[in-house]
Amino acid sequence: MDILLTAATMAEIQPLTDTMAAQWSREEGSLYRLGSLRVRVLITGVGMVNTAYRLTRELANKKYDLAIQAGVAGAFDRSLILGTVVRVAADQFGDLGAEDKYNFLDLYELGLSDPNQPPFRDGLLLQGTDPTTYFHQFPAVTGITVNMVSGSSFTATRRLMKYRAGIETMEGAAFHQVCLEEKQDCIQVRSISNYVEERNREGWNLKDAIVNLNDCLLDYLRPSQDPGAKNSGLGN
Repeated sequence: MDILLTAATMAEIQPLTDTMAAQWSREEGSLYRLGSLRVRVLITGVGMVNTAYRLTRELANKKYDLAIQAGVAGAFDRSLILGTVVRVAADQFGDLGAEDKYNFLDLYELGLSDPNQPPFRDGLLLQGTDPTTYFHQFPAVTGITVNMVSGSSFTATRRLMKYRAGIETMEGAAFHQVCLEEKQDCIQVRSISNYVEERNREGWNLKDAIVNLNDCLLDYLRPSQDPGAKNSGLGN
């Protein structure tokens, strides 16, 4: 099985790559092998443009059995404890449009785009795999993707009221759109590092978010001891 693992920064998946470097075979560059499982690591850089460019280049050369985007995220949903790992069932662009005094108008409200133009469905970019196949036991959330993460109560409240999303990232929707356009099976997995609120780094928990995210990824990339068990590992 060939997996493409993408992240905006190496720091978000460093524990996983350290484990693969120590325990897996390294074929070349950022390609690792464990039995029949091969994982290509792609660090895209932060933001939608970097993600779209580097992911499109990669998928133009090779298709994978699964593309995974992994990283941390801010949560609008306070029921998500910091460090919780979630799968993003749907994502959307959260700041693509125009300001109208104190309001924000997206492309659909401006009449510049069709919310059901494929690969969009009602303005959403859905998870590009069967949701029962991978990471099914983690909470499913809807995300918004923005160029400027929320750092004030006004922005956080406006985005929450408009989109009712669970999390906010800077890359998710770009990953979903490229994969869906390219007919590439994909899933976005995030771990909650902070709440979306007035910017307060002291309230963040990056350490637990990164540890939990990488533990989750390692579990899924480890060959199962029970080859007949569904969802027991990607290395079967």
